Amino acid sequence: MLIELLNRSPGIYLIVNLANGKYYVGSAVTGNLYMRLHKHLFAFIGNVHVANAVKKYELHEFVFLVLEIVPQDTDSAKVSTLLNREDYYIQTLSPQYNIAPLATNSTGWKHSEESLLKMRENYSEERRQRVAEINKGKLLSSETRALIRDAAIKREPMSIETRLKCAVNVRPVTITELDGKNPKFFTSIVLAAKSLECSAKTIQRALKADGIIKRKYLVKDTIDT
Repeated sequence: MLIELLNRSPGIYLIVNLANGKYYVGSAVTGNLYMRLHKHLFAFIGNVHVANAVKKYELHEFVFLVLEIVPQDTDSAKVSTLLNREDYYIQTLSPQYNIAPLATNSTGWKHSEESLLKMRENYSEERRQRVAEINKGKLLSSETRALIRDAAIKREPMSIETRLKCAVNVRPVTITELDGKNPKFFTSIVLAAKSLECSAKTIQRALKADGIIKRKYLVKDTIDT
């Protein structure tokens, strides 16, 4: 079943507007591919350009494709590996609907509480069934097929530099309250982010700045504490 397949597949996806040939590249961790599809094409709370295009051309003119399944052996590699692969496709395909030039450069972009509430309200069983039918009977143009084929052929193995960037998230950190009390030790940034309910990028930025997160916590490298 399509929904079950998407839910267990982490990777990079492509949304193609068959009416004008424009497209959008995105990524999702395990369990989130279906949600990405839903929010872009049904809830209109993903990419604003995609949302406006769906409203203009209607849903039947859009195709949701999984470009690459990105294996996730450990939690620490989950976010950074996906973002690096997403960056590769954005740079290679130059998608017209993407707002940021790189997936790893989205500083300041955040869903509002209103958008998050709308996402939850629209995530219904009825919409699940509509999503399951989205690609049935659709045929890709020869141009779109060639685009996807060329991107796959040009894909290069991950470089040593990229692997080192992925390893950043496994550095051990210590989280305390602002006054330094109640320290908690984490073996990786990703685990710390899950505990604080924020992104790994938030912790990375805090480590490079004053260490303050959500105006409530202080993060430090464990080796420095």
